[in-house]
Amino acid sequence: MNINYNTGSVVGQTIYNKTFTDNSGGGGLYYNTSYTYVITPYNHNSLTGNTYTYTTYTLPTLNYLINGNLTTTSAELIFDGSFSYVSIYNYGSLLVTNYTSKVYVDTNVIPDFSYNYTVVPYNTIDFSGQQLTIDSYTAAIVRNIFVGNSTATSNQLIIDGSFNYYNLYYTDGTPVTNATGISARYFVDDSGGFGLIPDASYGYYAVPYNLISVSGDTSSLVVAYTLPTLNVTNTTTYNSITMNFTGLYYYVDISYADGNVVATNISANSYTDNSGGLGLFSNYLYSYVITPYDIG
Repeated sequence: MNINYNTGSVVGQTIYNKTFTDNSGGGGLYYNTSYTYVITPYNHNSLTGNTYTYTTYTLPTLNYLINGNLTTTSAELIFDGSFSYVSIYNYGSLLVTNYTSKVYVDTNVIPDFSYNYTVVPYNTIDFSGQQLTIDSYTAAIVRNIFVGNSTATSNQLIIDGSFNYYNLYYTDGTPVTNATGISARYFVDDSGGFGLIPDASYGYYAVPYNLISVSGDTSSLVVAYTLPTLNVTNTTTYNSITMNFTGLYYYVDISYADGNVVATNISANSYTDNSGGLGLFSNYLYSYVITPYDIG
């Protein structure tokens, strides 16, 4: 028998076998392409029988599959090849079929999570070619940083987000001591055990990392305030009491033990109580409550 393309080009001549492979003379056929063959049989006397026309399609192919933009809310797949359409799966679950574009964005994802995508190409008659698979990791996120309990020498931070770990920094970009690769949701900054400065403001931000240590967007800034410290001594006269303050504070409020207010918003390092100029009672016990406040 002889085999020709329907265009008349010769594929094979004087073929005695019952099978024939067309590979275009060794150069290969095109992927995802239709080929129509005209097959002519011959008898021993080289007389022809009825010709048979047969159309078939080569299988599709994918040249590559790569990750595009991976965010906290989407995973982009980019692929190319010769195909009529593709089906896309995540961990074996079908996401889409009869898909003809070469870019696919999955928006049904969550931050800091791994996804396993498989793209299967198909030709016109729904025969599949070699599939490609890729792992995709969405970006990590720190949604908020909350200030927990602060002391005069430490600040507690509460980290809300989806991440594998995070690094903490001060506002100026200096790394917070012992705050690299932290996976816990709570962190206490005490300057590595040396203590923070009382009555001071500290600005913090976090950089989150996902399962393959790719950093996400920097978090918003949060400001925490360490508590003030206060020591009090006093000197007295027959009709006044002077309170002397040492420590780190922004201001103090003073009241008597019974709750009556003496003075508020005192930022000086001393205050003299003489009952507004009228003088205190001589030989009388006065009890004070002095409350320091921080800069916040």
